[in-house]
Amino acid sequence: MRKIEILTWILFLSLSSNLSALDANDKSVIRGSIVFRTYCALCHGENADGKGRLAEGKVPPPANLTKTFLNDAQKEEIIRKGGMGVNRSPFMPPWKDELSNEQIKDVISYINFISKTK
Repeated sequence: MRKIEILTWILFLSLSSNLSALDANDKSVIRGSIVFRTYCALCHGENADGKGRLAEGKVPPPANLTKTFLNDAQKEEIIRKGGMGVNRSPFMPPWKDELSNEQIKDVISYINFISKTK
C-alpha cells in the first residue's frame, strides 16, 4: 500500500475515532497533509512528486518532495522565505505570512513521512 493511501486511511480513521489514540507525530503528519493539500499540491502534486496541475512549463519544475535530501531547517527556510529567498525557483512563494509556525512544522512532518529518503 502506498504511503498516500496509508495516510488517507489514518486521516479517515482519525476523523471517525478518537484522536487521543494517536501520538503527537501522527497528529502532526495528519495536520501537515491537510496543509500540503491546501497550499502545496497544486504545484508539487497530490503525490508530492513535483507533477501538480500548475507545474507544467515551470523551469525549474517544482521539487519532487518524495526524494528530498534537505534537512528540516532547510525545508523550513524554503517554506518561510520562498524559492527566491533561498536562491531557488522564483515560482515557490514565501509562506511565512500565510502559515503559522505549527502549520509549517506539520507540513515538514508530512514531507518527512512521504519522503523516500527518510
